[in-house]
Amino acid sequence: MFRIFVDEVGHHNMRSAQDQNERYLGLTGLVTEQAYANTTLTARLDHIKEEIFGTHDVVLHRREIIDKKPAPFDRLNDARRRARFDELLIQLIEDAHYTAITVVIAKKEHSERYAVWQFQPYHYCLTNILERYVRWLDERNGQGDVVVESRGKKTI
Repeated sequence: MFRIFVDEVGHHNMRSAQDQNERYLGLTGLVTEQAYANTTLTARLDHIKEEIFGTHDVVLHRREIIDKKPAPFDRLNDARRRARFDELLIQLIEDAHYTAITVVIAKKEHSERYAVWQFQPYHYCLTNILERYVRWLDERNGQGDVVVESRGKKTI
């Protein structure tokens, strides 16, 4: 059994497509064996969170890491702690067993090309990631599931 963890960089808002800093949306899926994800990978990530933030009950968001806020990300203002965090995270990425699938959409080009009807950018990227994941699984005669971070506060 395999698992793909999916998360985005950027946002789906088409109103910002003209803004040089917000014209792209990217989704990345990391595929790994479920047993490995549930044991080794989770344990190593929890260790990093405990060492740096004092708890494993924290979600690592790029923006909060870069901005070093809110708490507990303010701990990254300490240069030695930040260096240690970077070191541990890079080592985890180098050691981990995974396949990455990334899809990026240029929102400006998308809006110009499809002026009448536009596939919502997040859904477009997610559809493409999942199509590639299914093909990846088929090549290995494998089965898998999908973990996507919830978006917004609305629940179904």
